[in-house]
Amino acid sequence: MAKVRASAQFCGCCTLLFGVEFIAGLHLLLAVLTISFVSSMEPIEIVGITVSPIVQVAQGAWCLLGIPIIIGAGVGGLYRIESHLRVYFYYLCGCFIIDLVYAVGFVVTGSVCAALIAPEVQKMGAAFVCGLTDTFFFFWMLIVFVILGYFIFTIWSAAEEVARSNFPELLHHKDALSAVPMADPLHHHAPTGAGQYGAA
Repeated sequence: MAKVRASAQFCGCCTLLFGVEFIAGLHLLLAVLTISFVSSMEPIEIVGITVSPIVQVAQGAWCLLGIPIIIGAGVGGLYRIESHLRVYFYYLCGCFIIDLVYAVGFVVTGSVCAALIAPEVQKMGAAFVCGLTDTFFFFWMLIVFVILGYFIFTIWSAAEEVARSNFPELLHHKDALSAVPMADPLHHHAPTGAGQYGAA
């Protein structure tokens, strides 16, 4: 079975440290915004989708749980702490699964067309209009999940890099140092005239 190879860069041009800080910062902003909109009393409507208070509270609790994990990941990326990055990796996997369940349930129940298309437009041909809308929604949902999957892969790559070496930028000096001949301590002699404790 082939092993997945960790990436050495973020987006092909930036360091993994930048990738970790960018992902953590974006995720922290999203978590704070989500918590700020949570209501335990009244449902809210987002792009024609009604979210019940129970779902809001559950999502807010999950985001609240993630705030210290996200901050820890930012610190872990900066100071190369593998455990912080691993915990954030598992949290992101949980976010991926939760978002996937929401999206699939939304598509399966047929709520996309009712939420995004006006009833007047649906009367012009519900099968064609709703089919086109479902396809459009599925396409953009796929793009979002691919990006989220890449973010998860970046965090995993950063954790793997830290696990290999705490200071990977010093690895390229290893070969140069190994080529330098080292003095043999068995053939090392003290300077002439020097006793056991120095010069007499």
